[in-house]
Amino acid sequence: MHENKVMMTEEGTIRTPSASPESMHEFSMYEGRVLYRWIRPDGSSHRDGNSQWMNLSTDEIRQHYYNGPPELRKWFDERGITKDWIRDALSAEQAAKPRRGRPRRS
Repeated sequence: MHENKVMMTEEGTIRTPSASPESMHEFSMYEGRVLYRWIRPDGSSHRDGNSQWMNLSTDEIRQHYYNGPPELRKWFDERGITKDWIRDALSAEQAAKPRRGRPRRS
């Protein structure tokens, strides 16, 4: 990790360091969804298109929640994205998946 610090923007997004000193992760909330994009430390866009806002899946949220800095976890918690929310959302997604394989015999 490099020296870029975690920061909040006036818009309420949070920027966290990435493994590369030329970029940061930025997170936002919109209509109950966690949005993510990859930006330069000064907030400008990368030219390769990765600076567009993308919805994060529950599993991607989980990864950032547990692997990100403590400030990011606090940011998630303040918006209702807690470890319990993540666990419940992952369980619901798993339950909604169709079962594969042969049906069980009764």
